Amino acid sequence: MDELRIRNRDDLRDWLEDKPANWAQVIALRAALRALPYIAQSSDHWLRSFALLPFGALITSWMQLVDHSLFVRSDENRANARFGGPTFDFEAYKKEPIAASAADASYHSADAQSTSIHVRSDCIKGVSKAAEAFRAVSDLHFTIGEKGDQTAKTLWKCVEIDCLGLAKSSSSRRAKVAQATRRKLWSGHLPKNLPCQWESFAPKLRAIDPNYSVWADWYDRRLGGKGAAFNIPGDKGRSEDRKILHRLAEASNEDFWDKGHEHVNATLTRWLEEARARAAPPSPEGELILPKQEADAVTYGVNELGKLDRLPQADQIHLRDLPNQRRTYADMRLVALELRDEGQRLGPRLLTGMERFTRSLPEHFEDAEAYLVWRDGNTLRRLYRAHRLVADVREPDPARLEAVVAEGLGGLLDLFNNFAFGDDGIRAKDEARISPQERESAAAEFAAAKPLVEAILAAPEIATRPAHDDIKADAENAGLPADDPYAGQAQDQANRTRRNWIAGLLGGGSQALAEAYRSSKEVRSGAERAVGALIVSELFGVTSVSSPIIQFIATQAPVLQSYVAVAFSSFPHLAELIDRIVGLCQRYMKP
Repeated sequence: MDELRIRNRDDLRDWLEDKPANWAQVIALRAALRALPYIAQSSDHWLRSFALLPFGALITSWMQLVDHSLFVRSDENRANARFGGPTFDFEAYKKEPIAASAADASYHSADAQSTSIHVRSDCIKGVSKAAEAFRAVSDLHFTIGEKGDQTAKTLWKCVEIDCLGLAKSSSSRRAKVAQATRRKLWSGHLPKNLPCQWESFAPKLRAIDPNYSVWADWYDRRLGGKGAAFNIPGDKGRSEDRKILHRLAEASNEDFWDKGHEHVNATLTRWLEEARARAAPPSPEGELILPKQEADAVTYGVNELGKLDRLPQADQIHLRDLPNQRRTYADMRLVALELRDEGQRLGPRLLTGMERFTRSLPEHFEDAEAYLVWRDGNTLRRLYRAHRLVADVREPDPARLEAVVAEGLGGLLDLFNNFAFGDDGIRAKDEARISPQERESAAAEFAAAKPLVEAILAAPEIATRPAHDDIKADAENAGLPADDPYAGQAQDQANRTRRNWIAGLLGGGSQALAEAYRSSKEVRSGAERAVGALIVSELFGVTSVSSPIIQFIATQAPVLQSYVAVAFSSFPHLAELIDRIVGLCQRYMKP
């Protein structure tokens, strides 16, 4: 057995001939995982369009080998089926041959999990595609010929080691495969002569979508041979990890994978945050696990003046930067400013909408935030639709616009629609729809937030004007009749903004609590005499959380707790956090 030699696809085919099917499956999986980072040898456009495909295919392969209770719903809903979907752009996919070869390896690996007749041939195809990617990358970075061949041999040597490990193991057939999934992908360190290491690939993914971190972490765990799919501290018996895998196994293309990387990554990130909150108990010292803010909406935090504010632009998602998009942006901004200057002729609703839209279009393209451009552009779409519905009605209607204004708004929206189509992130938001099973919970969350929104709008001292306006804008946009085609989308948009807003608010409260615990000696020695200060930092040290924020949380505790029970049901510790803040106010902030 020590004389085993696997140097090419023919050797592998001969060796697999009398071997169990799951041996071929795990060999194909490990070869595809080794090739995965080479999809970074592509343009950002290719990654935006196709990077999620190999991740979906590989986790499908991996989870079915590590847990036999997991079964993908149907052939039509396999993650790898998206490679051949009716709208799949093969021409654009194949324009990046190195990346396509690396991704094809994952496709064949996942396909091997779902068939019984062609498992071995799919395995051989997958390993061969991985070898092609290795050879092509080396030819690109080194000298064509010997270096490329030598690098491909590195992959075949790893495949040989995988085969040898399966053959020599004395465990049962199923245990052998499970053990193989938990071995490091490379013996020792990643070979130094292989270009395009994962260290340079992960940042490239995160630049496209910060929530790609969830896949970067998953891949890091595969490199290290970890047993659990995800890092969930305190997850005893992998119960939370398995729940996430079951959700992925049940996810359909229509309601999950086909919605694009922004939806999939944000959803998976939310599942993980919820799982970590359930698995890890709160710290007795005061800091509690808070829900992570969603990247596909505006994110918030407490600024240096102690008010809730939008996080800096660097922390927000920006527009897709291409020359054509910059030109369309400049044209759109110019037309928007001209229309806004019509002033009172626009009517109060359209004037407010135009003022918001122009604020979301700063002079410099790189300063624009994708979510705000999409949100405020959508507002104009709805106002224009409302006008068109009553344009031919004789009776007066506040939705009707002057003919010149309506024509100008229609021209502006033509530009906006072209711009939105050219931006992958905005287009994904346009195409996203709330599934029927999600509508009921979205409506319940929206209703639970209503009294809280009223309280926020009545407390201008707790937040900056832009942060307050975000709450107001989404409340106005969501006030649509039930039969409006954008009603569900507007409601979902408002829910996302409110979750981030309240997460930022409670984050400030948690910060104040942490400072209170760290400064407890000073507090006990008489710092409570400083309760008249506007900034809690005078009481608790370096925190910049203002007393109005703390007092708002305390006075609105019942409303907040009702809201978080619905919006953050997986974070039961938030109720305790609110109770602690109430206690903080009762002790140190008496009038």
